[in-house]
Amino acid sequence: MASAPLPAEVDSLGPLAEALDALTHDQRVEWLESIPMSQYYTLWDLADGVGSIDEAYFLHEDGRVRIHDGMNTVPPFRYFQKRFARLDDGIAGYNHPVGLGRWVVFFQGYGPFVTRPSPERENEVYVDYTVSPPQHTDFPTVRPIRFTQYLVYGGMIDVMRRVAADVSIGSTEVKGFPVGIGAKFILIRQP
Repeated sequence: MASAPLPAEVDSLGPLAEALDALTHDQRVEWLESIPMSQYYTLWDLADGVGSIDEAYFLHEDGRVRIHDGMNTVPPFRYFQKRFARLDDGIAGYNHPVGLGRWVVFFQGYGPFVTRPSPERENEVYVDYTVSPPQHTDFPTVRPIRFTQYLVYGGMIDVMRRVAADVSIGSTEVKGFPVGIGAKFILIRQP
């Protein structure tokens, strides 16, 4: 079966990006599910200043909601999706729960967000939970933030970098500081 190397098995992002681009969506997801969490940190470093990414990367060209399958370094709720759509003059989305994550939505909510270019670096995009997005017809109702939601999303921004044509990596920060030991996640863009 086709696969891609682990981030630690390459010296630069190029060979890994080429291998990931040659895989199907399902093969990329299998690759993601097979790599150890420690490799997320290596991949974050490999993607520093390399891949070009902008807000349009997260969208479908035809305006449909774009789904990105994700895994993070925060057990036990490692699997999730980020869903993105254009709204008025910006891009918004939410974290869609998968698997066990469906049970925690009642407490933490869906994590609605907007995207914006990084004010610090050209090759990064912010997924910003500090701004409440307008309502999209295909998204859960945007509600005022409850205390339990604030504990999870309060002041949070995901910093996104591009890895390959359909792969990106994010680092979660709260008020400019990495969360915990620097929580990371990888997104695989669906066709």
